[in-house]
Amino acid sequence: MHGEKLDCNKCTKEACDGLYMKWQSEEGVYTERCPNLFVKESAVPYLVWKRYKDTGYLPYEGGWADQPAPIMDVIFALDDEYAKLQAEDIENAKSKR
Repeated sequence: MHGEKLDCNKCTKEACDGLYMKWQSEEGVYTERCPNLFVKESAVPYLVWKRYKDTGYLPYEGGWADQPAPIMDVIFALDDEYAKLQAEDIENAKSKR
């Protein structure tokens, strides 16, 4: 398993399928426990979106049409908010010139 890509959608809430990875939870604080154990349920939609933005991978197997509608609603809503924030940042940078 070492070197293979982990599939967090199949998470067992244990030590990453036996890889004994060290995760940094805070500055200087490391754990071998799955970081998903520390995530509050309310943060899950953001983490799904962030993983998609960072990797380009959809949360479930298949294409866009294979994703659950609530997941796609979250991705689209957060994409829209992110675009608004980026536009605001651009406008603020222009006004500071």
